[in-house]
Amino acid sequence: MNQIIMWIMAVGAVLGGVDRIAGNRFGFGKRFEEGFTLLGPTALSMSGIICLTPLLSRFLRFALVPIWNFFGLDAGLLAGILAIDMGGYQLAGELSASQEMVRYAGLVIAATLGCTITFTIPVGMGMLKSGDRLFFSRGMLIGTGTLPVTMASAENRLGIRRPVSRFVLPICTTINMNGCAAFILLTVVYLMQNAGADITFGTIAAWVLISTIAAVGNAGVPMGCFFLSASLLASMNVPILLMGVILPFYAVIDAVETTLNVWSDSCVAAMVNKDLYGEESESSAEAN
Repeated sequence: MNQIIMWIMAVGAVLGGVDRIAGNRFGFGKRFEEGFTLLGPTALSMSGIICLTPLLSRFLRFALVPIWNFFGLDAGLLAGILAIDMGGYQLAGELSASQEMVRYAGLVIAATLGCTITFTIPVGMGMLKSGDRLFFSRGMLIGTGTLPVTMASAENRLGIRRPVSRFVLPICTTINMNGCAAFILLTVVYLMQNAGADITFGTIAAWVLISTIAAVGNAGVPMGCFFLSASLLASMNVPILLMGVILPFYAVIDAVETTLNVWSDSCVAAMVNKDLYGEESESSAEAN
């Protein structure tokens, strides 16, 4: 699949370069030039963060780590502001003495919050016009905007203890994307069947696993599942023209996905709460 992606990128670059030389007759040349102009800001933001990681580690160690230790907090959580591939895991290892916290902060938090702070926001803002940045910011908040409401509902209506809701629900927003996985599975099977592919039980079982894993790595932005499904289909040379039929209704589908994600996250939190606290939590929920 990597070779297919590289070939697609190479063909696109050649077409863009030829069209740029020919005077941008088809519009490919303009996009080709925009891509080259973005190489500098993108590389600068990524390499800058990597170079600043040692200095940031020293600053956190002397400025914030004593404060966090005073309040009984693990300083390894501070490493979550860096992406996992930009030094987040290494920074967590330097700030925390607990291997469990190093794995949690360096893998889970750095792969979500860190990637958003050090890559998605600077690169996305650099690619967009000033008038589109507000919509980009709002779109990033849509996926996480339901989290405080979910926590409040879980604690007040379901009787879930605060330590459980504050720990389980943020993790589930990343690794328990059932709505996104269902959309990927249904879309891929539907388009593969339209393309004439044989859909067997083994095929469906394989795509259940693939869609679940792909949903975990899905970007928390609007239409993330839509473009992820399109990329998976394109990697198998399946025509994606019918994705245009889904596009006008995807706003409604996205709302259904979010509802399913929130419901499933609450179910996981309720099960964890029951395993930890038993019948006591059920009686408090009935009282509420």
